[in-house]
Amino acid sequence: LVLHGHLGDWCYAARVGGQGQATECFLQPDGLGANFGYLSRNIQQFFQTGVAPYPPERTLLTTGAIDAAMNSRHEGHRRIETPWLDIAYASYDEMPIRPRGERPSGACLRRDAPDQLLPWND
Repeated sequence: LVLHGHLGDWCYAARVGGQGQATECFLQPDGLGANFGYLSRNIQQFFQTGVAPYPPERTLLTTGAIDAAMNSRHEGHRRIETPWLDIAYASYDEMPIRPRGERPSGACLRRDAPDQLLPWND
């Protein structure tokens, strides 16, 4: 939804179970800082600690399911076995760096926020 001069966010609304439901993907007005700010900070923390913010199995399960669904559709909705997705994982023990409120805040919004990895200790 783009209402020039009023709203320029990505919005979606639908009727679910007879009730109106809406959601918004907040796009900050001065660019894409927050969209990748949290991702960047989690990657930097991963490089520093060696501990992934999310288990790799999570990525394998989500991308593997999408891959199988897309291949099935391409092949006439044929059932596709996915034995490589017969895995389990434990969710993260510590919450990754991400917004705690309705809107992003803090260092992820500042283009001049210090890099967590600098200076390099070689």
